[in-house]
Amino acid sequence: MLPIISIQKLAKSYGARSVFEELSLNILEREKIGLIGHNGSGKSTFLKILAGIEYPDDGQIVQHQKTHIAYLPQNPVFAEGDTPQTVVERALEPRRARIRAYEVLCARIAEATTPAEIEKLSQEQEQLHAEIEHHGGWELQHEISGILSRLNLPEDILHVPMATLSGGQARRVAIARVLLERPDLLLLDEPTNHLDTQTVEWLESLLRDYPAAIILVTHDRAFLDAITTRIIEIHKSEVLSFPGNYKEFVEQKAALMDLRKKEQEKYANLLVRELDWLHRAPCARGTKARARIERVAEIQQKAKVVHENSLKLSFTANSRLGNIIIVAEGISKSFGDHKVFAPFDFDLRKEDCCAVIGPNGCGKTTLLNVLTRKLEPDTGSVVLGKNSHIAFLSQHREELDPTKTVYDSLGDGDHVYIHHEAVHKRGFLTRFLFDVPEQAKPVSSLSGGEKCRLLFAKMMCTDANLLVLDEPTNDLDIDSLQTLENALDEYDGAVLFVTHDRYLINRIATAVLAFDEKTQTFVRYDGDYDLYMKCRRAADDAASRAEAEAAAKARQAAAAAKAATKPRKLTFKEAEELRGMEDAILAAETEKEEIEAEIANPETYKIPNRARELSARLDEVQARIGTLYDRWDFLTQVEQGKVMG
Repeated sequence: MLPIISIQKLAKSYGARSVFEELSLNILEREKIGLIGHNGSGKSTFLKILAGIEYPDDGQIVQHQKTHIAYLPQNPVFAEGDTPQTVVERALEPRRARIRAYEVLCARIAEATTPAEIEKLSQEQEQLHAEIEHHGGWELQHEISGILSRLNLPEDILHVPMATLSGGQARRVAIARVLLERPDLLLLDEPTNHLDTQTVEWLESLLRDYPAAIILVTHDRAFLDAITTRIIEIHKSEVLSFPGNYKEFVEQKAALMDLRKKEQEKYANLLVRELDWLHRAPCARGTKARARIERVAEIQQKAKVVHENSLKLSFTANSRLGNIIIVAEGISKSFGDHKVFAPFDFDLRKEDCCAVIGPNGCGKTTLLNVLTRKLEPDTGSVVLGKNSHIAFLSQHREELDPTKTVYDSLGDGDHVYIHHEAVHKRGFLTRFLFDVPEQAKPVSSLSGGEKCRLLFAKMMCTDANLLVLDEPTNDLDIDSLQTLENALDEYDGAVLFVTHDRYLINRIATAVLAFDEKTQTFVRYDGDYDLYMKCRRAADDAASRAEAEAAAKARQAAAAAKAATKPRKLTFKEAEELRGMEDAILAAETEKEEIEAEIANPETYKIPNRARELSARLDEVQARIGTLYDRWDFLTQVEQGKVMG
């Protein structure tokens, strides 16, 4: 594949903070790049520079061909008065302009008078035709309908103002916009945010074979695994590039880090020997001695171990769970006329790590509030175990007071108690990547990821034995996600969590509580996400077979009923039979007359048993004549259209 864009020594800073420097890479046509790194490493900034929204401080971006770029920002912005319809129509304008230009060329060719002019216009037409095909072809309306349908954007919202839509709906409109542009390079910043699992899986299948290069920033590792052909990590201003998907990246990155560790150990051992020489050797001023001293300085630099700050997280249950954790029987919930979910039972078991999944709006957050008795169900009951001590993480992080500082959010005094041991708040907060100056920041100024880390710190102080987490992975970078996974995996209490992160579910879940759209209830499946999908596909296949069998029987019954309402027609054999029926009856009548004449003849009785034989033959012939007349009557009625079905 050929490069479509080359990036050479790109640098960007905000004030004294360097985001990245000397960032260089080639973007090849149709390759799918996953861009990862810590929060604040410059991933979104890099996409904005490629999209032309921001400019680098230094470096060069070279397009090797005419490249159309489409950009999905993390938080899409729409013009005042925009509706979903106007947004997608605007995205299609360049494609419509090409089609209009093609039609103009066709008219000009028809009016051209010289071979040279026709040849020139035909070449332009051929080139424009290729561009139209490359950018999605001619059937624009069909494509619009298909994408809007798969993104769950019904017709009744297409003409309402964008400002009135939910965050999820607005994001799906923005995704539709960039997909319909059919660019050469597609830049996606957190495309799976606010999308339910079914929509994410559809987007995966679309992007996997999408006829353009893609650079996507996402924390959804299953999404990266399914799509990417290369992973690029921005790591402390260094760009690490690995071929393959996320799983292959993890393996290659581990091998690289192991190699670097061995190199640092080698240089450290060499440094010990060189320093020993310096301490033993007399002060020398010769050239060789000075060179060796310079070599020591070089080795010191190579042997320097860079200590990375990373989230340090662990949860411990302070008390054992009882036999009853959460027992729900016949619970349902509605808001006005809107039914959220119908009655069902659920039992959270000891040491369960249960993932709650389902489409947006199906009531997952409402269910958590009902199961923790923050909200009363309309029907049924919820029993919490007397030993169940809950720590709750809400989707919008409502447990934090926006007026407090980071430091004060952990409570009064200068210490917190972890496993009954006093720990100073300053040091404790550094474990959650809040250095001392940042601990004075008000909560209202924190990013989503910072709020999440602060809530994890608060939860660690509770020693709860039941963690209830609503979208815990939102706003976390991949390293923090891995730390959270490990902490939950090692936790000795029960966990109930809502997430769209399939990778997380496969990593830690022992059960899946999935919303069933047919019954409007939540159904429990033991196992991880892959096992749940296997069970669901098997159930769907069985249901499809049952529906197909029922449909086939219904078609057969309908066909029989339809046939029964139509006049019956003679078959070919029946028509032949009817044509020979008079001759058959005449022959039988003649045979009867002959038998009767012989019975009437006195000579017959002179032959032993002859009269008895003729009498039996006469009975048989008379019966046959009666059958022939009945058959003749039936076939005649069929011929006249008097017999149905």
